[in-house]
Amino acid sequence: MASRSVDRDSAEVNWQFGPNFDITLKPILRMKFLNQAKQKYLTFRGGYRYLISATGPDENRMILEFTPRFLLPKSLSLADRNRMDLRWYGSFSWRYRNRLSLEKDFTMRTPDGGAMSGQSESFDND
Repeated sequence: MASRSVDRDSAEVNWQFGPNFDITLKPILRMKFLNQAKQKYLTFRGGYRYLISATGPDENRMILEFTPRFLLPKSLSLADRNRMDLRWYGSFSWRYRNRLSLEKDFTMRTPDGGAMSGQSESFDND
């Protein structure tokens, strides 16, 4: 995984690199979604990120993630992502993030797509 982001306020450019490892449980009942990852009821993710900042110290981050997914009527699904970031940049800190999202896939002529609505909250120990 690699990404580049630009801060809206300061126009600072940041880069991050690192792998993810996903473990999923095989679904008991079939969930029919166009996206293969959404067909799993339970996903565990472990990852590492190296963040390069143009102005501050670089950061090492370990990511632990747990996402249960629930099938709802009308082909909707509810996903509750729980993520813990263990962060090292000068000193150690951690961040808990929770994202609750309601998702629905749909098919257009081409390409296939989906809709998602969600709420995200986070807590830092700093």
